[in-house]
Amino acid sequence: MSSTPSTITMSLMLLVMACTVTKPVAPAPTSASVQEYLARYPHAILRITDSTGHGQWIYDAHLRGDTLRGLRNTTMPRDSIAMPLRQVSEIAAPHFSATRTFGLLGGLAALVGIYALLLPEPVY
Repeated sequence: MSSTPSTITMSLMLLVMACTVTKPVAPAPTSASVQEYLARYPHAILRITDSTGHGQWIYDAHLRGDTLRGLRNTTMPRDSIAMPLRQVSEIAAPHFSATRTFGLLGGLAALVGIYALLLPEPVY
């Protein structure tokens, strides 16, 4: 079985995503709470949910006035996005989760163990 760079990259991305969880930045996003978060974490990656319930990611987020601005994606084309805070109902940011990481590693170890038990006995 040969692995192409894209397969390896996708596998690593899935592992990283499996080890993260999104947590709310503030219970009710206000200009002050978002500005405080962005001052601590410049160029943050945020998951915003608008007033209709539609969620989307904003990369390299920054606040200009009452508008949250950033990039729609990290690859080309790097489309800009801007959303007034009054239309945002929730803002969350990805964080590392040790629990998910240990669960992932435990699951992989269990699969390897089951595979080892199912291997045929060697014939001498």
